[in-house]
Amino acid sequence: MGLWRPIKTFQQKWDCIVQERPLSETEVTQRQHNDFYLLQAVSRGDQVSRQKARDRWIQEGDENTKYFPLRIRASKIY
Repeated sequence: MGLWRPIKTFQQKWDCIVQERPLSETEVTQRQHNDFYLLQAVSRGDQVSRQKARDRWIQEGDENTKYFPLRIRASKIY
């Protein structure tokens, strides 16, 4: 959540500049680098979120945690 507002503001600034005038070669390169680093930051944030969810699931389980092992045991009995 906290990361998205600055990214959106940053992208809006670039979009305004592009609408006002063409970008110089330096600005195009700078924007490409910035987009690359923003994509990496978002990707890392997604990885952290997935890892936290996995850790939470391992610690707490979910509503199906008991159901599936019981079904497997029941099918082995019959």
